[in-house]
Amino acid sequence: MKKLSSLGLLAPSFAFAFAAAALVSGCSLRVDGDGTADGAGSGSGMVRSNGQALGYFPPEQPKVPEPTSHCTPAPALFAKAAVCVCGDMSHAGRLVTRGIGGDAADVAVLGDFSAASGTRIDGSLRVGGDVSFAGDLRVADHLYSAGDVSGAGDFSVGGDLGAKRGLSGAGSLTVGGQLRAGDVSFAGDQRVGQRGAFVDPGAAPCGCDAASRYDVAGAVAAAKLQNDNVRAGLPLDASALVGTSSVTLKSGRYYLSNAQAVGKLTLNVEGAVQLYLEGDIGAVGEGQVKLAKGATLDLFVDGKLTTVGEASFGDPSRPEAFRLYVGGKNAAITFAGRAGFHGLVYAPEADLSFAGEARIQGGLVAKHVSYAGELTVEGARVWSQPET
Repeated sequence: MKKLSSLGLLAPSFAFAFAAAALVSGCSLRVDGDGTADGAGSGSGMVRSNGQALGYFPPEQPKVPEPTSHCTPAPALFAKAAVCVCGDMSHAGRLVTRGIGGDAADVAVLGDFSAASGTRIDGSLRVGGDVSFAGDLRVADHLYSAGDVSGAGDFSVGGDLGAKRGLSGAGSLTVGGQLRAGDVSFAGDQRVGQRGAFVDPGAAPCGCDAASRYDVAGAVAAAKLQNDNVRAGLPLDASALVGTSSVTLKSGRYYLSNAQAVGKLTLNVEGAVQLYLEGDIGAVGEGQVKLAKGATLDLFVDGKLTTVGEASFGDPSRPEAFRLYVGGKNAAITFAGRAGFHGLVYAPEADLSFAGEARIQGGLVAKHVSYAGELTVEGARVWSQPET
C-alpha cells in the first residue's frame, strides 16, 4: 500500500478505478444460519455433535475483500469462532461464552489454553497447544487439543473430545460423543459414549499467520488516498476538529490522521460507514459511537488503542453493527472496570487484558488474552454485506 504514495498525480485515477471496480463487483453476500453462503465460500456455524464425526469448524469462509474496497471485511474475519486467540489464553477467573440466535459461541486458541473454575463454552473449544483447567470446565460441543488435556474437577464435553497427546486428571469426566485421545489417565467417575481414534481436523481455525491476517495498516494507507472526506466536508487531520463536540458521518469511507484527537469526539453514524484512523488513540469511551437505526461502522485504527471504556458502547440490540480493527505490532487493548462492549474486535497483533467484570457482545480476535475476574462473550456474527 505504501507504494501508492509515490504515484503522485496518478493516484486519483487509480482511486477512481478501484472505486469503479468495487461498484461493479458489489458487496452482496449473505450467510445463512446453517453456515452456507450465497457468495464465495461457506460461512459461519459450528457443526453440532452427532456422536459420529468431528466438526470443529467449517473448512471455508467468505473471501476477504481488498483493502481498497468499500465492502466490509467483517463477514470473512468473524465467520468462525466467537473468540479467536492467535497466541495463549489464560485467566484467573471465569470465562463464559453464549451463542445468540441458536449459533454456537466457539473458542479457538492457537497456543495454550488454561481455564479456571466456572468456565462454560456454548460451542466448541479448539486449541493448538495444551488445555489445562482447575475446577469445572464445560464445553457444549467438541473439544480438540493438539497437545495434552489435563485438570482436576468436573469436566464435561457434549460432543467429541480429541486430545492428540493424551488426557490426564481427576474428578468426573463426561463425553457425549467419542473420546479420541492418546494415553488416558483420568481418575474418578467417567461417562463416555464411545472411544475412537484421534482425528486431526486440519486447517487452523483462525487466520493468524501473516499471509491470512487482514492488513489494517494497509487499509488505512489506501483510505488516505481514496476517501469521501471532500464530499462530506471533513478534514483529513483530526486535530482540525478540536473544539468540535460531535461529527455526523453518512455512508462512505473516511480517513483521519492524528487519531488521538478523535478520542474527544462523539461519532454519529448514519448508514454504512468506514472510518480509518492513523496514529495512536488513548481511549474509546462510553457513548462515543452512536449508531442510527440500521447504521454500521467499521473503525480501523493503525496504531495503539489503549483502553476501551465502559458500557453503552455500540448498540446492544445489534452488536454486529460495530466493528473495531486495530493494527500495529505494538498494539494493546485494555478493558478496565465493569466494561461492556457491543461489537466485534479484530486485533490479531494486540495483547488484550481484562480486569474486573467484562462483557463482550460480538466477537474477539486477538494475539494474547489474559484476564482476572469474569469475562462473558455473547457471540454475534455479520451475516450479510450491505448493497452498494
